Amino acid sequence: MKKIILYCSILGSFFLPAVLLQAQKALYLAPPDLERLRQEDQQRAAEGTFPRCAVGVPVQDFDLSRQGAWSVDAEGKLVWQLSLHVPGAPGLALYFDRLTLPKGALLRVNTGDRKWSEVVHPEDLEPAAGWLSEFFPGESLDLILSLPPDARDDLEMHLEHVAVAYRMLYFPLFPAPSEKDFGDADACQVNARCSPEGDNWQDQRRSVVRILLKEGSSYGWCSGALINNTNQDCTPYVLTANHCGAGASAADFRNWKYYFNYEAPTCANPSGEGTLATQTVTGSMKVASSSESSSIFRSDFLLTILKIRPLASYNAYLAGWSTSNTGSPSGVGIHHPSGDIKKISTYSQTLLSTTWGGTPGTHWQVKWVATANGHGVTEEGSSGSPIFNNSKLIVGQLSGGSSFCSQPNNPDAYGKFWYSWDQTGTTANRRLKSWLDRNNTNATTLNGRQNNCASATLPTVDFTADQTNVMAGQTVTFTDLTTGSPFAWSWTVSPSTFSFTGGTSAQSQNPKMVFNAQGNYTITLTAANTAGYETKVRSAYIKVTGNIGVEDFPSDPLQLSFYPNPAVDFVRFDAAWDDVKSLWVSVFDAEGRLVQHNLVGPENATLPLAFQREGLYVVRVRSQNGLSGYYKLIKMAP
Repeated sequence: MKKIILYCSILGSFFLPAVLLQAQKALYLAPPDLERLRQEDQQRAAEGTFPRCAVGVPVQDFDLSRQGAWSVDAEGKLVWQLSLHVPGAPGLALYFDRLTLPKGALLRVNTGDRKWSEVVHPEDLEPAAGWLSEFFPGESLDLILSLPPDARDDLEMHLEHVAVAYRMLYFPLFPAPSEKDFGDADACQVNARCSPEGDNWQDQRRSVVRILLKEGSSYGWCSGALINNTNQDCTPYVLTANHCGAGASAADFRNWKYYFNYEAPTCANPSGEGTLATQTVTGSMKVASSSESSSIFRSDFLLTILKIRPLASYNAYLAGWSTSNTGSPSGVGIHHPSGDIKKISTYSQTLLSTTWGGTPGTHWQVKWVATANGHGVTEEGSSGSPIFNNSKLIVGQLSGGSSFCSQPNNPDAYGKFWYSWDQTGTTANRRLKSWLDRNNTNATTLNGRQNNCASATLPTVDFTADQTNVMAGQTVTFTDLTTGSPFAWSWTVSPSTFSFTGGTSAQSQNPKMVFNAQGNYTITLTAANTAGYETKVRSAYIKVTGNIGVEDFPSDPLQLSFYPNPAVDFVRFDAAWDDVKSLWVSVFDAEGRLVQHNLVGPENATLPLAFQREGLYVVRVRSQNGLSGYYKLIKMAP
């Protein structure tokens, strides 16, 4: 499997703890072992795992009061400065997992030589998304923060890691890594505007996007396509591959960057990138995927909604699709190999049904043909790109394959749109039909359209809870108050010691949650409509104290113990069996309902739990002699 994802991941074994030099001015981080990384990359390629482009170096105990220097400028504003260094790094990016700038504040990131910079204002930040900088050339970055003198208490700024780019990133006019994105595709590839290859596919070309992904401390390239839906309302859906970061968090998705029109203006390769990378949309919301992990599973699809519709000046196109399970006799694939400018590959042999892994019939097999300007194939970074049939409709997205410029006749495999439509699962988060046919028209084909719908307003997100001060284990019901006709919701909670209950989930409009530990919980709701999505954050909204049903379980007359706790499949009881002979065990859920009743004795001292949902339970145990005790039990997911 050659082209899973042009990707980057954190490798803790390669890093030494951050060493703070000149405690108020500079922070030096030990660089990763780039040679060892490259050697591992070769091994990973042989094993069929995704290639890396950068690694995240964690910043330990980032503290504004200790790291960096505070001063007051001539206008009376507070100024904080810090210089970051990763010796030998070809390029760097910064990821703040928490960044809140008060009104009037400004954060500037400069390269050490001041040739490159990025400025961040409070209005540039998305709630609960953190902030990811651009990738900058070189081994040093300077951070300069300016804020009003009375606003320091409103500042929240925590740097989680520094991403070290060591390949497949392009730095114009600057010494670059040995591999890069722009210009890195192999020589046989055909630019999407070449004639005759691209002549009949110019609308479809405008739907294809390059995607810069974030998944935790991992970064990489994939391809995707803006795709139409039966409501014809220009909802900015993008279809890509499941293995392209399906395991990313909601905050990670809000840092994904989608590049439109990253392509040569003619058939010839341009001499430089110029302004090609300037038409972008940053931020997306995951709505459906083949699975929750970044792996090729079944038909390997991932569907997101962009933060906003592409601007009219981007001249984007929403591609059409077909749910047919009959192989197309001809067509093209359009993609961004190695994160490079847009390319087109042509097939003239009928697509064959094939499989990836254990499920039969989930993929199309394609073999590319030579054309007037080359022999287009696919590469890493092409993953998630669409394949079009002879009617110019999407029939799948790229999982991987074995085509190379040196071996152009080897086949590639695309996850079938037919399978992703309604075969991958029955719930909305596991199939395309629930999103691309929201009114259940049962359409089997849909033509593409221009991105020229009437303007729409983003939703105004709000929500409430039926109670905000609760005991641990109590159920809290949330009510969505969003206006603007939302149709997709995503709830996130911090900390993660909670569970959904009552048949609800993170995608429910009005979920029910059980909070399993004491503390303050921050609730975040992202809601989408046809214009894109918005996010609402309520910090420390749910305050949890005490325990469910009993006051801290003050007594234990049975002198009983059971383990493990938390438990997954079972708990085992340890009692003075010679005295009690047997025990009647009743299990109550967080809402006080009896969900299980068992007789336990020395010969069957195990209580099965595999069929119970995760969450907090109260266990009541009674003995023959009339003694009883109450205990807390936490059931964890497998």
